Amino acid sequence: MHLMKDRSCGACSVCCVVLNVDTKEFQKLPSVPCPHLCAGGGCGIHDTRYEVCRTYHCGWRYLSQLGDDWRPDRSGVLIDFQVEGLPPHYAKRPGIRLTLVDKRKALNRQFYDYVARLIASDVPVVLAVTGPAGHFPAGAFLNDAMKDAVSKRNLSEVVEMFAHALKGLESHHFNPVVHRNKTHSPA
Repeated sequence: MHLMKDRSCGACSVCCVVLNVDTKEFQKLPSVPCPHLCAGGGCGIHDTRYEVCRTYHCGWRYLSQLGDDWRPDRSGVLIDFQVEGLPPHYAKRPGIRLTLVDKRKALNRQFYDYVARLIASDVPVVLAVTGPAGHFPAGAFLNDAMKDAVSKRNLSEVVEMFAHALKGLESHHFNPVVHRNKTHSPA
């Protein structure tokens, strides 16, 4: 898979807030803005940023079928690829993890249609919601529960089942993050 040419993060810094980072050189808790994130957006150490930051790109940067309105700060959805934690009977890998970062922006016809297309294609789909600062997000595998509604092309049923999954995730007991790595102190 290759990054889309002429597609850049621009003013988007959703990953700089939402993601958990736990490497030997840098740690950042999920749902906590990176300490290097500038007030107006952008990275204060962009030219010397950590390897984990240089190599991470969200799914929007890779997926050609998603337009500019799918950039995470515009869509309210951070799209990632997920390999682990998927049911073994889904052979297609990787799966798509859709982390809702702004429900008001995200939950619309375009979003539901995209989820339905993925499920109809047997692409594993995980819906995730962010937890409180310093806590792991909660996720739910959608395919098995939504397969019949998708096959019937019943959008209202897809939306209803999605709302049910979302309600369950939002009432989830979020687990706190404990980093295994420790930042090295300057010598």
